[in-house]
Amino acid sequence: MTLQKLIGVKVIYDNKGELAKKMINDIDDANEFMETVDVEEYDYVYEDVPAEQIVYVNCYLIHRHYGGPEEGGWYYNSHRCREVIPVQNQYAEQMKNIMQEKYEKNHKHGNIYSVLGGTDVAVYIELEPKQSETTERPHYE
Repeated sequence: MTLQKLIGVKVIYDNKGELAKKMINDIDDANEFMETVDVEEYDYVYEDVPAEQIVYVNCYLIHRHYGGPEEGGWYYNSHRCREVIPVQNQYAEQMKNIMQEKYEKNHKHGNIYSVLGGTDVAVYIELEPKQSETTERPHYE
């Protein structure tokens, strides 16, 4: 991937388990992005999505689950999709903010990393419905 290809696109990438978005406006932005993201790790790093294209604003409730006894026990975050809204890309950010506010107010509680548990909320703009939903228990390696 060349730096010139990144200029003028909105990159979507995995940032510590969360999807992050950044507009690459110039060569300095492209250099900074390439230095902070291990692009070799992903099949794709960016999608230049037209404003009229239908994307999906997916809202997930996140719970922490026990994965197994290996190395003293391990846990993983499970994403369960609660709502999917198809919307044109140009309106997706607005819909994401509305859903984030709604679900954080009505569903978020506690701390999923605490012994007491809780529920966290994540809202993503994705190319497919329920794209980030956890479909199976991960395997420890």
